[in-house]
Amino acid sequence: MKKRLLLACFLALPLYIVAQTSFGIKAGPNYTAVRDHISPSNAPEMAATEGILGFHGGIFRQKSISDALYLQFEFLYNIKGSKVTFANTASNQRFHYLSL
Repeated sequence: MKKRLLLACFLALPLYIVAQTSFGIKAGPNYTAVRDHISPSNAPEMAATEGILGFHGGIFRQKSISDALYLQFEFLYNIKGSKVTFANTASNQRFHYLSL
C-alpha cells in the first residue's frame, strides 16, 4: 500500500511542476500522410501514398486573464508530408509550416 501511494505521488509531482510554468518548449515527432480521394485499388494508375515521419517544435507562453482563465500563445514549426509512388517512381513531398 505504501509503495502504491509513493508511486502515485512520484507520478503526480511532474504534473504539479509543469502546471506552474508560464512558458516553455514543445517538441516531438509527427506521422502524417497526404491521401488521394480515389484509392489506388479502384484506379491503378493513381499514385500510391505512404506516411512519413516529421517533426514539430516551438515555444509557448501562457498568460493569465483571471484566476480561472488563461490564454496560451504558441509559435510552432511543423514538417508534414508523404511519400508518393507513381509509375515505379517514388518521391517525398514535405511541407514546412509555421503556426502561430
